[in-house]
Amino acid sequence: MVLKGLDRGARLAALSLIKAYSLALSPLKVCLFGSLCRCRFEPTCSQYAAQMYGAHNFFKATILTARRLLRCQPFYRDKDEQ
Repeated sequence: MVLKGLDRGARLAALSLIKAYSLALSPLKVCLFGSLCRCRFEPTCSQYAAQMYGAHNFFKATILTARRLLRCQPFYRDKDEQ
């Protein structure tokens, strides 16, 4: 029971950070650097992270989100792009 409460609290904190990023930092990043800073995926990485924290426990959602973020950078090449 305690672990469920901790997991729920951690997921809510992560969702709050994602929301703050989406509202404050993401638009600022696009204003400063232009369209080069757009997410290469649809849904965007922050939308994907919010979905994962809503659907999975904190640990699994963090792993899935980290994997996605590591692929969302200009130097990453998919296996089928090679």
